[in-house]
Amino acid sequence: MMDRLLSHLLWLTAMGLIAGTGMVAIFATYAGMFRLFTLDWSRGTAGIGAGLVLGASTYLLCRNGHDLMDR
Repeated sequence: MMDRLLSHLLWLTAMGLIAGTGMVAIFATYAGMFRLFTLDWSRGTAGIGAGLVLGASTYLLCRNGHDLMDR
């Protein structure tokens, strides 16, 4: 029973990490894009750069999700 509970908690943690980084990546990219529309170049490019880095990390988390969840 404890092994099953631990497996589900590990799955929930990995899925939460993937979903959280994905949502923050989308938010940072759109916020950076809107800042570029208002001609705030430095903060806009920083937001888009952060969104791209978080998007790449989300991709890697999705790609290696089975290894993270120990399945």
